[in-house]
Amino acid sequence: MKLEHIRFLVCPTCTISLDLVDSNVTGDNAVESGILKCSKCKSDFPIIRHIPRFVPLENYANSFGLEWTKHAKSQYDSYTNTNVSENRFFEETKWDRNLSGQFMLEVGCGSGRFTVHAASTKAMVVSVDYSYAVEANYASNGKLENVLIVQADIYHLPFPKLFFDKLFCFGVLQHTPDVWKAFSVLPDYLKHGGHIAIDVYRKYPWYKHILITKYWIRPLLK
Repeated sequence: MKLEHIRFLVCPTCTISLDLVDSNVTGDNAVESGILKCSKCKSDFPIIRHIPRFVPLENYANSFGLEWTKHAKSQYDSYTNTNVSENRFFEETKWDRNLSGQFMLEVGCGSGRFTVHAASTKAMVVSVDYSYAVEANYASNGKLENVLIVQADIYHLPFPKLFFDKLFCFGVLQHTPDVWKAFSVLPDYLKHGGHIAIDVYRKYPWYKHILITKYWIRPLLK
């Protein structure tokens, strides 16, 4: 993260701004490590390998972290030589390709297949995931000036409310412990008149699960 990106972060409990202490800042104002401290509740949140961490590194989403670090580029258009992720991002959001001056929140970034296209709009993109897939996203997109990557919990996001112009969450909600709660907290982070784009996996009839490989192989390999 960059020093100037601290203004996008707040204590997830107290919702007040955080102070940076014990930091290691490089010549380009990148914060490699440090502690984000809440002056009210005294909570500390570490910055590890340039990424602010608001959850334990080990958590229930570890399998996704493994998936998206081991296969970090498998869904990137630059790897597959397609426009699948780009088309999905712009077709589902219906957003303009130039959002310069706006702030965008990506919830559930995985390895960053959509982060790169969100950043292409020139909006300031704050990209968050619960798993350590944030490591893969940082490796691909973390050096972009208009991207901040954060590891945090969807139920306790460390961002100011009524702040973002745009928010998107693709292929995430169905993996959360409480889908309705996960969905209902997201609009609070949008400005009045902001835009939100959310999708979930298609629900197939039970008999189609027999034909779709992932449904019968996942219980064996999860």
